[in-house]
Amino acid sequence: MADYFKRDYGRCPCSGAYENRFVEVRLTVHGKVVVLTEVPQGACPSCGSRVYKGEVLERIESLMKAKPSTTRV
Repeated sequence: MADYFKRDYGRCPCSGAYENRFVEVRLTVHGKVVVLTEVPQGACPSCGSRVYKGEVLERIESLMKAKPSTTRV
C-alpha cells in the first residue's frame, strides 16, 4: 500500500497549501455505522477545503460495496 506519510496534495484553489492529516470517517454501510480511522486527507488551513487521493476513495468505495462481515478491517 502507498506510503501515506509522504502524501503531496498540492495547492488548494484558494492558493493555500494542503496539509497532511489523518481523520476519522463515519459511513453507513448496509444499515450499520462504520468508522474508519487514520484515513489520510489533505486539508487547506486557509479555506478548510479537504481532499483525498484517488486510491483512498477507491478503497473506501470497495469497503462500502463489500458484503457485510463481522471482521475488522
